[in-house]
Amino acid sequence: MKCSEICALIEQEYGTEYACDWDNVGLLAGRSTKEVKKILLSLDATDEVVRMAAEGGYDMLITHHPMLFSAIKRVTDQDMNGRRLLELIRNDISYYAMHTNYDTRGMADLAARLMGLEEVKDGEGIGRVGKLPHPMTLRECGEQVKVAYGIPNVRLFGDPDTQVSLVGICPGAGKSTMPLALGFGCDVYITGDIDHHTG
Repeated sequence: MKCSEICALIEQEYGTEYACDWDNVGLLAGRSTKEVKKILLSLDATDEVVRMAAEGGYDMLITHHPMLFSAIKRVTDQDMNGRRLLELIRNDISYYAMHTNYDTRGMADLAARLMGLEEVKDGEGIGRVGKLPHPMTLRECGEQVKVAYGIPNVRLFGDPDTQVSLVGICPGAGKSTMPLALGFGCDVYITGDIDHHTG
């Protein structure tokens, strides 16, 4: 299957139009005409991942986080991204990123399902709002987050004994969407990354 056909399949469900305007998704390097038989999936295009793709004979690398967020003026071996791009191009590996378009269309729904949220709203945005199966304390909600996502720790902001029911949830860094959750009247906001002052 050609790289362009794989891109088209991805974009049927996770179209680039669903990405945030600051994001950089889609085919970021390589040939769209490349015949693809072997794909490597990864969270990031780290040195190790790019080397694995090259040494493993992969034809295409698909990551969640884009290696390139903004325009670059040169591609050389003098910087990290330049070296990675050179390695991908030298080995004729097409590189595709699906970030906030996937968060919007896939991860947000999954995050809500894993928490068992009911009456979920905002099916096209980067986050979701829904009700917990039953009211609980913020502390209990934090424990449920750990179980739902298989993580050892969570950070709570607020009184752990506060009763919560309506949840706003945003995969990834959710600082920018917190006002939306507040606007929906959420009792608790769950996100992957937030700074101390915002919390």
